[in-house]
Amino acid sequence: MSPNLPYRLPNDTKEQIYFLRDLLKLPHYIFDAYENQPAISDEKAIEILTGVILYHHLDRHQKHEVMKLLHSELSNRPAIGFLITKITDPMANTYWGLWAKPTTELLEDLELREVISSALGLAGAGVTVKTLKDVRDALTKRRPYRRGHPAFLVLIYGFYYNNEGAKNAIQEELNRRARNH
Repeated sequence: MSPNLPYRLPNDTKEQIYFLRDLLKLPHYIFDAYENQPAISDEKAIEILTGVILYHHLDRHQKHEVMKLLHSELSNRPAIGFLITKITDPMANTYWGLWAKPTTELLEDLELREVISSALGLAGAGVTVKTLKDVRDALTKRRPYRRGHPAFLVLIYGFYYNNEGAKNAIQEELNRRARNH
């Protein structure tokens, strides 16, 4: 498996491991010695990390090789669990593993989120101090509902915040990739 990451890695092997480990938000001790097993080599650590990051872009045979590598090189069951979770999280929710998405897909997602933000803004769902006060007043029943039922207001603003959060996360990942090229 040849690593074709959307990031420019540092030249130093240890720094590459730190970069990829931090990208995946893995514990710092993930590749340390465990019980009677020695720490794994830096080259194997990089191979494992790139395999996890690229997992969703590999064919069935390559995915099997990544899993086999995890189980053959790591004797630390919690470490295997951490890494398998990093593989499965993007299957459950793609925004839990933006690092697993190709840049083109991130750009498409960002464009969609921008369209949704524009549509919500045109519909008057932008967040201002006044709209937040209206939601608060409607929820506390301080005055008649001028903009609809409070549950509907909460739903709209929840969707708005979720969309904005996803848009910001995508932008942050695209910025990280741009800084590394």
